[in-house]
Amino acid sequence: MAAGIPPLVMEISDILPFNVGSLKINPAQIVNNEKVTDHHAILPASGALKLDLSTLPSAAKNIFLMICTRLLSAVAERHIYAETVVTLECNGETFTAKGKTVVNNGWKGIEQAFISSFGKQRKDDDKPLPELIEGQRINVNSSVREGFIQPPKHFGEDI
Repeated sequence: MAAGIPPLVMEISDILPFNVGSLKINPAQIVNNEKVTDHHAILPASGALKLDLSTLPSAAKNIFLMICTRLLSAVAERHIYAETVVTLECNGETFTAKGKTVVNNGWKGIEQAFISSFGKQRKDDDKPLPELIEGQRINVNSSVREGFIQPPKHFGEDI
């Protein structure tokens, strides 16, 4: 299977409705014959890649594109980020803040492009912190708000 994945990935990247950029793939990270006991993962057949996707019903087309995107994500480079944790003290209280700076978007870039192709955005928690220096004094605006959380709905027979 490992030999067939690079050409399949190249074909897939040509039919997707979004740009995946230059792909550096590693098929070995998803192929391990010793761990396969029943059946390999769902892969798009190369014959299906020659179809006119506009002729498919939208639900079938979306599922097909999702399978293609998942394969690309599985063999793409790793998503690498640097995480910073800052501890702040104010009036005897300790607060922490976390921030992330993306070093290499990797597979996450493919996933974000797929979601964006549907006109949607995923909430991105990878926000960097501003430059800080130990001992620096900063002004912070904060507020407290009161809210109530609703418990999840119970399962019923109609679910």
